[in-house]
Amino acid sequence: MTANKVRQTKKVILPITGMTCSSCVSHVEKALRELDGVISVNVNLATEKATVEYDADNADIKTLIDAVSGSGYGVAMQKTTFRVTGMTCSSCVSRIEKALQGVDGVISANVNMASEKATVEYDDSKVGMTDFRKAVEGAGYGIGAEDNAEQDAVMVATRRELRTLRRKLLLAGIIGAYMLIIAISELTGGSWMPSFFGNWYLLWVLATPVQF
Repeated sequence: MTANKVRQTKKVILPITGMTCSSCVSHVEKALRELDGVISVNVNLATEKATVEYDADNADIKTLIDAVSGSGYGVAMQKTTFRVTGMTCSSCVSRIEKALQGVDGVISANVNMASEKATVEYDDSKVGMTDFRKAVEGAGYGIGAEDNAEQDAVMVATRRELRTLRRKLLLAGIIGAYMLIIAISELTGGSWMPSFFGNWYLLWVLATPVQF
């Protein structure tokens, strides 16, 4: 007697774009439910998410995305490109692509030997750069150090911009609070506030940098 094969079920949350009403929800749900291997589908218009449970032996994420696209909507997936080291031939390209495509959450992986770059489209709620690195290194290759340097440069620039925005917000808050006090002073007669602090030219000088 042959043992029954255990069904391997997976669940994925897809960010759907283009939905505007309950009719859109119905269209997306119908397109997904008609696929072989799909067990359950729940589409939420408010969060613009589709939660799909499916049989991994009969369906995959790419099939689900194609079904959504075929129904007239889209799936907002992330895409990243990074350098791969150690490739010498087309077989290397195939091995790396296969390794990346085998990572749960990866939609597509394309490796270019000439530029030594891998472009991966993926679901960022399930997978990330750490997983890509493990897959590439597990296949016997590496990820170029300069890509990390580039990512670090982006992070440094982002932090610098945030610090600048905080300083501007602090300055605007202080000047705004000062002008609010002046306004309250004017409304209450101004007897408790020296007249110099309410000088219109002073207020104009303070308001100008906040405005620009």
